[in-house]
Amino acid sequence: IEPVEGKGLGVFAERSIACGELIIAEAPALAFSNGDTAELKQQQFDHLPRHERDAVMGLYDNVAAANAEATLEGIIQTNSYACDSDNFDMVVCPTISRFNHSCAPNCELSW
Repeated sequence: IEPVEGKGLGVFAERSIACGELIIAEAPALAFSNGDTAELKQQQFDHLPRHERDAVMGLYDNVAAANAEATLEGIIQTNSYACDSDNFDMVVCPTISRFNHSCAPNCELSW
């Protein structure tokens, strides 16, 4: 994880990655269903260990105004990934969230 000028932090490959190769396996720090309330999300966040709360709150908040402080809801909206699971609809994985959110990605998520 390295700084990206004008964009915060990002993940960079240190070597070539073969087609089909697993890049990372990360358990989500947060997992939600579409109908979960902000209060429920906050409760789940509050139960995380301190280092995981710090990792989540260190993610970018695209919803916050230029000089405003990041919020949990804004971080979730900016960094969550939809997932195909019987238990939840979206997840926040602090390291995977540092990967490029490209409209034409060259890798894919699987659950």
